[in-house]
Amino acid sequence: MQAGSQISVPPVSQGVLRILVLLGSAFVLEVIAGSMGTNLSPLALHFGQNFHPAQILTHIFVTDPRPGAHFLGRLISVFFEGVIIYGFGSQLEMLWGRRHFLKYFLISLLGGVLVWAAVGSVLPVAVWGMGAGIAGMLIAYAVIWPDRQVLLFFVFPVKMKWLILGLFIFIFLFALGGSLDTVVLYSGGALAGALYLFYHARRGRVMAESSSGFQGSTRSSSISGGIGAEHLKEKKPGGIFGWWESRKKKKRLAKKQAEIDRRISMKEEVDRLLEKISNEGMDSLTRKEKAFLDEASREF
Repeated sequence: MQAGSQISVPPVSQGVLRILVLLGSAFVLEVIAGSMGTNLSPLALHFGQNFHPAQILTHIFVTDPRPGAHFLGRLISVFFEGVIIYGFGSQLEMLWGRRHFLKYFLISLLGGVLVWAAVGSVLPVAVWGMGAGIAGMLIAYAVIWPDRQVLLFFVFPVKMKWLILGLFIFIFLFALGGSLDTVVLYSGGALAGALYLFYHARRGRVMAESSSGFQGSTRSSSISGGIGAEHLKEKKPGGIFGWWESRKKKKRLAKKQAEIDRRISMKEEVDRLLEKISNEGMDSLTRKEKAFLDEASREF
């Protein structure tokens, strides 16, 4: 990835480092256990009689529990998961702080579990891996920096919004091919992440970039510094946040303008009625006009 004409990479943040250590350690243990003939299928998340509450946690760290899974396939899967978590997660953590980043990652993982639970009775598939968390992470990155360019396969520059669109087309093709586990996890994680971001946008807590900090691994100017672990940054947003804030601002302005117009109209009517009283007397007013003056006197 690039910033201007120089190639740079983000440092590994603490939260991301912990995730990578857990992922790598789990992979090593999985390989060792698999070489000893251990059945790893119970570690995946199953629906029905094969379900165990511990699977809600264990399925996250499993790369491929199926018997006969190739080591190279597992290694490639772990490698690309690690690259995505490092490349995108580090920048999100620098923006939000470790606490909010890990919270968001866990919520995305939980979203995958919830979608699996919702469709499990219809599509009883076993699921595993960090796909839900990764999908949520990519959604957040694309929402905050939609026009930021990343290097697809480390070669082709592409904007995040198109990368995410391509990802979900890819997931749809997976669904047509019968890989329902991938669809369940990525859909659940993306949905949970999007709802979490929308929730904070509704509350006016903008999880967007700030003005200073780390020079990012993209072609845009910069990536923000951290916002602190305790509070989200209250700052003018970009992307979908900018649209949402602009929409709320327009609604507030329209409401204020309507109130101003109403009061102006009321004042003009009051002036007309007062002039009528001056010329014709109080008895010239209708019951409706008197009620209007009473209402206007309370308001003004």
